[in-house]
Order: sequence, then C-alpha cells, then structure tokens
Amino acid sequence: MKRCCLCNNSLQGYGNNPYPLEKGLCCDNCNTTKVIPARLKLLQPVKLSWMNKLRELKSYGWDAECVLQELEEYGEQEELRVTLDLEKERLKIKNDVKHQENENERTK
Repeated sequence: MKRCCLCNNSLQGYGNNPYPLEKGLCCDNCNTTKVIPARLKLLQPVKLSWMNKLRELKSYGWDAECVLQELEEYGEQEELRVTLDLEKERLKIKNDVKHQENENERTK
C-alpha cells in the first residue's frame, strides 16, 4: 500500500502531487490542508530572476538580511523581501510537516 509522503497515512485512490512541499504522492487531506495553501502562496507575484539570484547568493553562504542590505541601493529591496518571505514560508511549511511526521512516528 502506498503512503502519503507528508503524513505517512495510506493513500486512497491515486494520490496527489505534493509540489512544492515534497516529491512523491500525498493524501487528499494533506493536499487540501497543506499543498493547496502552499501553492496559493507561491502564486503571489514574484520575479523568477530574483528567486534565481537569491538561490545563487544563498549558495555562496549569504543570509537573507545580507542580501537585502546589498540590494537596497538598487531600489529592489521590496520585491526581494516578498521573495524571501515566500521562501521562508515554504521552508516553514515543510519543517512543520516534517515535525508532524516525527510526532506521528513517536506515537506509534
């Protein structure tokens, strides 16, 4: 039996695509309560070039505040702040899901 990659419950039917939270399949409940809200947050207007630039700078070890300070002089700070907030929210959701999985494992 296939399991949900987010909550580890058994899947009913075909399952759902859990992007952007995880790879694999998720159950209907996780799709409704976690995946769809995460996707809606990603629909906020964000320039892809800023996401790519942010990832590049993060790969060099820069933190979010350092990136904001560096770009402040170019007048693009607000757009980048939205990008950073979305990225932080995505990571928070993913960490919350992992924490819940760990709690579920401990109670078994």
